[in-house]
Amino acid sequence: MGSAFQVEALIGRGGFAEVFEARETKLGRQVAIKVIRADLAPTPELVGRFQRETRAIAAVRHPNIVEIYAVGGDEGLAWFVMPLVRGESLRTLLDREQALPIPEARRILVESARALLAAHRAGLAHRDVKPDNILLDGPERRVLLTDFGIVKALGEKEPALTGSGMLVGTPQYMSPEQAGSDPLDHRTDIYSLGVVAYRMISGRLPFEGGTTQAVLARILTQVPKPLWELRPECPDDLVAVVGRSLAKDPGDRWADLGAALDVLEGRASPPALGSLSGLAGWDRAAPPGAHAAQSDAADAPARRFRRDGTALAGAWVLLLALDAAIGLGGASAWAGAALGGYLAVRASRLWSSGYEWQNLLRPGAPREEPVGGVRLRGPSAEEDFGRHGSLVRATGKARAVILNAFASMPRSEQVRLPGLQKTVEHVSSRVKHLARKVVTLEVRMGEASARFEDLGSGPEETTDSRVLARAQTKVRELQAAREEARDELRRHASLLQDMEDALTTLWRDDPVRATAEVARALASAEATLRSAAGP
Repeated sequence: MGSAFQVEALIGRGGFAEVFEARETKLGRQVAIKVIRADLAPTPELVGRFQRETRAIAAVRHPNIVEIYAVGGDEGLAWFVMPLVRGESLRTLLDREQALPIPEARRILVESARALLAAHRAGLAHRDVKPDNILLDGPERRVLLTDFGIVKALGEKEPALTGSGMLVGTPQYMSPEQAGSDPLDHRTDIYSLGVVAYRMISGRLPFEGGTTQAVLARILTQVPKPLWELRPECPDDLVAVVGRSLAKDPGDRWADLGAALDVLEGRASPPALGSLSGLAGWDRAAPPGAHAAQSDAADAPARRFRRDGTALAGAWVLLLALDAAIGLGGASAWAGAALGGYLAVRASRLWSSGYEWQNLLRPGAPREEPVGGVRLRGPSAEEDFGRHGSLVRATGKARAVILNAFASMPRSEQVRLPGLQKTVEHVSSRVKHLARKVVTLEVRMGEASARFEDLGSGPEETTDSRVLARAQTKVRELQAAREEARDELRRHASLLQDMEDALTTLWRDDPVRATAEVARALASAEATLRSAAGP
């Protein structure tokens, strides 16, 4: 740094860097200088990480992202110069105040979301969004997002764990995909920002625990207490933005923070939350009778089918009795066949619209709502498939599209795809089964990991190494089983997606080729199902 800066005082210290207040001699202004810690060897990995932060911040110019004045490296040091923030971190404020007034929490959330949106649109994911990295500058407490030290370009492959086993990120603010060492994109920041907002509004974290593994296990498996229960005066739009940000499945979160800002700033209505992964119970109680009215409206087509079916069946029984008594030349048989065909067509249409067969036979049976404009039958809205909920729904949509497309194909093409309907149903059911299995395994992984941590943290003289080894082996076995189930889940879902693509996009251009592609995918699906069934 030479004589350009006069270093004055240490003002911050992190895992791999220190921040000093300094005076820039030529301009006479106070600045902050971030430098790799003197007690750490400047390895290529550390220097690369430091340079990555520098490039990341320099690439995004935004009033809510800390600016870089200069960068350099000499005498074994790597450093850059930032403005000196005259204020405090959000963590310091929260440690002092616990929960913030709703308007202030909203303002900080909005400004933080704008900063992250700018970073995401520049192709960057922060991956360590937490109160420590949100600075409040000056008397107006303007948000400045900082510490892009573990930022990554979207699309780069890098696990949540480094080769040394060190976690990338801060456990309490990690997304489920970070906790599960899955690939990350910008939606991991959306989750972490949701945790920050939850902390600002409620005064507590959504998930806490005595050990890192216990925290990660709860992030993967538990539902946070609804925000409106902890802070009843919190408005619906704020509850909805925070809740959707905290969905366990990235596909259930905001597509980007622009959509969340639209809700916060009144340009869009808040979404419902109860059907999203990991948010059961987050929708406020509906007014008396609302659920009954909604259920009645949803059941109306099935109710008409039951009513008409009962009336027509009664008429046919009367005709059958007359035919038996006075002889009508077998009219009852012809009428029965026509009636059966009519009811079968209506039932088939209702089934395609999302009603299970039990919906047609009894009132009040659950029915899934439309997804992407296609009505699906399948699990009830209350069923939670964890981080794979969006994949299950996409599979349900693919199933509906495939079966509808197959039904409209010429008979000459249908005969080239024997067993399609049965195989597609089996694959769709297998996807749901595997998603449930992954959720169950992650619950057991969390419990086993917490058990292992508890054993490892006990007094050395009372810890049986054989018990510890067995606990560690159990964690590894569960992790291997989860990976196997998750891989099979993705293979099945991919096969249905291939069929859907062939029967929609490709079919319009080349029906013969599309049929051949579906036949290949069908053969692969049948082989995969046989393999899963075992010998």
